[in-house]
Amino acid sequence: MEFSITTASVLLEIFLYCILLYQFIPVYRGNYNNTHPTGIFWYAIILILFCTFAFTNADFYYYKISYDNGTFSQTVEPVYIWLKNHLSKNYYSWRLVVWGFSIIILFWTIQRLGLDKKTSCGIITLFYATTLYFQRASLGMSILFLGYSLIVRPTRYKTISLLLGAVIIVISFFFHKTMLVPIAVLLLTIFNPNKKAINLSLILFPLLVSIVTYALNNIGEIVPGLSFFDERMNFSNRLYHYFSMNQSVYNFNGIIRAIFRYTPDVLSLGYATKLIAYDRLQVEKYITPFFVFWYDMTYIAALFIFQDVSSFIFERFLMMSYIPRLIVLIYLYRNLKRTPLSRFILISALLSNVYDLSYTLYTTIR
Repeated sequence: MEFSITTASVLLEIFLYCILLYQFIPVYRGNYNNTHPTGIFWYAIILILFCTFAFTNADFYYYKISYDNGTFSQTVEPVYIWLKNHLSKNYYSWRLVVWGFSIIILFWTIQRLGLDKKTSCGIITLFYATTLYFQRASLGMSILFLGYSLIVRPTRYKTISLLLGAVIIVISFFFHKTMLVPIAVLLLTIFNPNKKAINLSLILFPLLVSIVTYALNNIGEIVPGLSFFDERMNFSNRLYHYFSMNQSVYNFNGIIRAIFRYTPDVLSLGYATKLIAYDRLQVEKYITPFFVFWYDMTYIAALFIFQDVSSFIFERFLMMSYIPRLIVLIYLYRNLKRTPLSRFILISALLSNVYDLSYTLYTTIR
């Protein structure tokens, strides 16, 4: 598939991102004025536009080409085909619905958990906006964690809340084939995060890397056992494709981009782990499971860094941790005083996004 990214389209995305960055200042300073609902509303509108017109990402064009040439049904889940057939033949309106609902459900979850909206806007801008805008899996992830929020922070009708949460989690699977992974990892959130558990996980890391290596070397025998999911979702064939892709090789620019991209991931998780697991910071009971998921999903993703497979696997698994990361960081940045480290983490996330957008702009004008 061939496509070209124009300078004008990149400048539009940069302009929209600069508007979103207005929320960076209060989060960095730690000073919050009362947030008028209208301000949050307009932030959400700009974020939806930023995701709808994601001109700086290649997936935007891959989706558009397959949408227009009739091969769309070969690459996406049935629910997205249904939306295309019953909503509109226009690609942009399809994106508006998919990413619009992703963002609406995300803010619904944030509201359910009682998190500060202004902090949420700043953290989303820095840590999620440039991931959210190219993943259709974002809708599945938003649905998943809305359901999970009903379990870890149930309504006063607890039984109904737990059942509804479980149903919503199951429904999320039909919005992306890979949702089975985060659904499975949710089961690990019952464990209490403490210093001993974290230290043990780090000690066992080399052994688990070896186990994953063995599994990948025998993927041809393992994957067919997942054929139960194939009838409607083509799950195991896609999984085999992902795991059998060649390992990515970074050039100098790729190494620089990787440093910018993953530094905020490492620093933010280290910051939260020290506070919650080592310093035993007292947080709301429903925040802890989101931290555990964030740690566990990142840990699982890290097992694939050293494997002879595409970096796509590592990146995909890592991105599954991003909504829990948002929830934990929103809570921490709203309730704790700023330190040099906490401010540096924000700056590193800002630089990561600025570098990514600037490099895309550079490629259109060089």
